[in-house]
Amino acid sequence: RAAGRKLVVIDISVPRNVDTNVNDAAGAVAYNVDDLKAVVAKNQARRRKLIIHAEEILRAELADFNNWQSSLGCVPAIIKLQRQAEEVRAEELEKAAGKLKDLTPAQREAVNKVTKSIVGKMLHGPMTHLKGLEDMEERSQTLKNFEALFRL
Repeated sequence: RAAGRKLVVIDISVPRNVDTNVNDAAGAVAYNVDDLKAVVAKNQARRRKLIIHAEEILRAELADFNNWQSSLGCVPAIIKLQRQAEEVRAEELEKAAGKLKDLTPAQREAVNKVTKSIVGKMLHGPMTHLKGLEDMEERSQTLKNFEALFRL
């Protein structure tokens, strides 16, 4: 035993082979089967709590995953809407090309970027709402309305 360190005695025999008076000796501590059982019980209780917490996390993540997975059904309609909006944006820029002919290439690029940004911001709300619906029936009905409204 190194200086300053306690002597640890672990008695795993039944009946006990180490006298309980060992704990009274300076620099010595004894553990028996009952002590080990108490440590095991404490650890098992802690693990049960951790398991319950982990199961709660898993349930929440599973619900999020299922919601995300079912939202994938919205993707084709969203892609169609984005394409349709981009076509309208490009057509309108083409119509305005005569009025924009005096713009420098940098100014044309700025107009292009700002119109894309406007379209993106206008579509963001409806798309986020559609993908965020958790009730499957409500999402399905909203998707039908979405497709009818935008004629997709």
